[in-house]
Amino acid sequence: MRVFYNGKFISCEEENSIFSVLIEENGYIVYTGNDIPSEYNNFEHINMYGKCVTPCFGDTHLHFTSACLLSLDVRDCSSIPEVIDLMKNFANNNKKDKVVGAFGISKHIMKEKRLPHKNELDIISERPVLLVKYDGHAGVLNSKFIEILPQELKKHGELNESTGECSGEAFQKLCQFAAKIKLIEPSMILKKIPSLMDQLAQLGINLIMPVEGLEGDDSGYDLMVALDRQTPIRVLPFLQTMDIEKAIKKKCKRVGGCFVNQLDGCFGAKDAALKQPYNDEKNNYGWLVYSQEEIENFVKKAHENEIQLALHAIGDAAVEQAVNAFEKVLKDDLSKDHRHAIIHGDLFPKEYIQKAGRLKLYCAVQTPFLTWPEEPLEYLLEVIGDRAYQKHPLPLMLESGITVANGSDHPSSRVNPLMGLYSCCNHPNEKYRVDILTALKMHTLHTAELAHMEDTMGSLTVGKVADFVVFDRDITITHCEDLLDVNIDSVYYGGELYRKNSFKISNIKLILHVLKSKFLSW
Repeated sequence: MRVFYNGKFISCEEENSIFSVLIEENGYIVYTGNDIPSEYNNFEHINMYGKCVTPCFGDTHLHFTSACLLSLDVRDCSSIPEVIDLMKNFANNNKKDKVVGAFGISKHIMKEKRLPHKNELDIISERPVLLVKYDGHAGVLNSKFIEILPQELKKHGELNESTGECSGEAFQKLCQFAAKIKLIEPSMILKKIPSLMDQLAQLGINLIMPVEGLEGDDSGYDLMVALDRQTPIRVLPFLQTMDIEKAIKKKCKRVGGCFVNQLDGCFGAKDAALKQPYNDEKNNYGWLVYSQEEIENFVKKAHENEIQLALHAIGDAAVEQAVNAFEKVLKDDLSKDHRHAIIHGDLFPKEYIQKAGRLKLYCAVQTPFLTWPEEPLEYLLEVIGDRAYQKHPLPLMLESGITVANGSDHPSSRVNPLMGLYSCCNHPNEKYRVDILTALKMHTLHTAELAHMEDTMGSLTVGKVADFVVFDRDITITHCEDLLDVNIDSVYYGGELYRKNSFKISNIKLILHVLKSKFLSW
């Protein structure tokens, strides 16, 4: 039992409270208040020295195994030669890897204002090389990678053999192909899991909802299921599939994400589905992956089997498609605590915000996209015009009854709750900004609610886990523009101070679970 006193604890409950004392027993909160009851006088006392404390954060949308596979991040490079040198050194230091992969390239942060060319990637290695764009929906291949692709993929209209650029449906098929021929070894993921979990812990995260699984390969999802409860960070994955029968067989509680569950593309590739065309391409309305009927049937089958759904929708046409599908299925069955979600929801038409609120939908947003240099506002104004200022109208969404829960889409934007908070409070459109307490709830209570975990986490409430973050200053009175200057002083899980690299993760348990899942699927 530990008595934490002389702190400024922010509860992040629906009706927020602030108190100076929190008492933990067996990992759970047993008391909150401003005085220390006499029966606790003889237990360990920990002085918080007036520091600000909040619940640990959740992340409602990230690509965990992709981040492990593409652990080389090129976003700190400012030119193509820098990228090539970085990847070349990485290739030389990882000679056993079948593929040389890196993540985060954006023409907007390159001095040359373009992506590297296939021939430039050929310098890196004689092995297949894949450089994935910052949005995770496109990339550039070297000649060796293109050489091993099946003919049908080489002929795909969204793969440019001369430049090596690959996007849209072709990029999806590329990822599926790489998994199918075992170009990606599970060992590449396993060796990176501890460092990524440690990174999450140091950022004060105690809940993640990764989206995992490719057509024909669910090992990423199975790994995440096995990883849950190996550390204090809860890992509650969504299976990326359109096959509800498979999800039922695997006893999945959650289905959805990107790839096969994306209703459209993204702004970076100019294939997010829009009701009005792109400003610089008057005949381009983006890409609706599925028909309305296909999505409605998918939603219906998942809902009937009590599976929580999360659908990727960025453009307004895709958001409308998602809301209409949910409405058709839910209008006569709102009694179920479904918590279905739209992932991203960038351009959310006002009339559909009201409709989504009535349907009690959730929205898993990634507010760092509002301020990221990889896709700057100047670019969005060029391709979608003033619609760029209508992205994520947070106050309207919250007022309508939509539960808005934040995340990172890591590795697309680097996982960092403080960046999420900053972006909530510094929205490019001033009328869509929220206050810091609302932003905190979007990262704590609302993330727990999306995960059906609000009874055990998400706020500093008696009966919940004693997981909390201590800041180096009072985040509630820090000016919004200075939020990125805030640092995390320490993190506690179950009342215990987290120390770097202290998680003990059993690869044997992970591998055995994956093998068991494969056996049961035969």
